[in-house]
Amino acid sequence: MRYYPVGIPTLCRYEHFYRCVESLKHCTHADKTELVIGIDYPTKEAHWDGHDKIVNYLAHLEGFAKLTVFKHSRNLGAIGNYKFIENYMYSHYDAAIFSEDDNEFSPNFLDYMNKGLELYKDNQKVMAICGYMYLYHINQPLQEAFPAYGYSAWGVGQWKCKKYIYEQMHEKDYLDCILLSWEKTLKLFKLRPTNVNSLLTMKIYHQSYGDCFKVSEHILEQKVSIFPKSSKVRNWGHDGSGEHCTVENEFSMQVIDKNLRFDFSKNVLEQEPINFSSYMDISNIKRIIIIFRYTIYRILGIDILSFYYRKKF
Repeated sequence: MRYYPVGIPTLCRYEHFYRCVESLKHCTHADKTELVIGIDYPTKEAHWDGHDKIVNYLAHLEGFAKLTVFKHSRNLGAIGNYKFIENYMYSHYDAAIFSEDDNEFSPNFLDYMNKGLELYKDNQKVMAICGYMYLYHINQPLQEAFPAYGYSAWGVGQWKCKKYIYEQMHEKDYLDCILLSWEKTLKLFKLRPTNVNSLLTMKIYHQSYGDCFKVSEHILEQKVSIFPKSSKVRNWGHDGSGEHCTVENEFSMQVIDKNLRFDFSKNVLEQEPINFSSYMDISNIKRIIIIFRYTIYRILGIDILSFYYRKKF
């Protein structure tokens, strides 16, 4: 079995970071794993206390095969810090595991990740191994791992050679490729209506949501991520401390797997991929608004919800 590195970008959330790394340290195979940390440079005085605590904690950290720490001398931002770590890991490995600094892991997280990355490395349909399982009650039988038209960055394994289409071309061009096609937009709307709304927002207001790009491509190109039936990750970031997340306590109370090992069955991909959107509470009114918004945009080139989104951005 191969052991892939884990990359974590961070800045100043010491309590979250400490919980994250300590749980990872107690995972099976941590002693065979390279841990790669990117510590961004503070832009506010309030960041320094947490930043310095993280630096001091890492100075005495043990339990991993190798600890690589990049302490940046200028602020790269969340995306820049992530890309820096990604470039380092992909220069040394053909796959890697990524996490935000506010996750807590099950003891078998690394076992699940390493086995999944090795098992599906040559399958071009599988784009990611996701460690987090959403709080949906799936009302159909599932194996311990299953394919889904979905993606979660809360602990995810990916391969260097498998690039999403939007990563290989300009994001604007990929947005046009979908939104200027009635056929593709309708196909996406049927399985994930909220993604049509998000793609419109990205196009009109020059935003970028990587998860939305990835899920859209899964649906349109018949690609999947592998998810666990029992979540290997608990997220603590919805406490108001993060850059984008709202305050929601249900994630920090989520029950996660306590097992030390994980074994994939041989017929994981024989299961019909789960469409998580079918378990979301999307009212008919919201669906009508989304398709009306898209239709007006295609015909007139304007956004009927501009009064909302201009205030937001």
